[in-house]
Amino acid sequence: MAFLAAALLAVIIFIRPQEFIPGLANLKLINVTVLLGMLGVAYEFGTGSQKDASTPQLKFILPYLAWCFISTFTRLKLDAFS
Repeated sequence: MAFLAAALLAVIIFIRPQEFIPGLANLKLINVTVLLGMLGVAYEFGTGSQKDASTPQLKFILPYLAWCFISTFTRLKLDAFS
């Protein structure tokens, strides 16, 4: 299920159907697709088809997420470090 959501996310990012189908313009398709992917991952962990959460990219993902939070707090000028 998570694989299907990842494939749908790739289609939405590259084809951008919301730009030429007026009915989809009001929907936040990327947010819906990411939520669908997160639900798919939760479903796979819940059913036991996915047992290990670690990936080879985990050592790159965690510093990247930390950098995203730091840069967001810096840009918004929030005093998050006090």
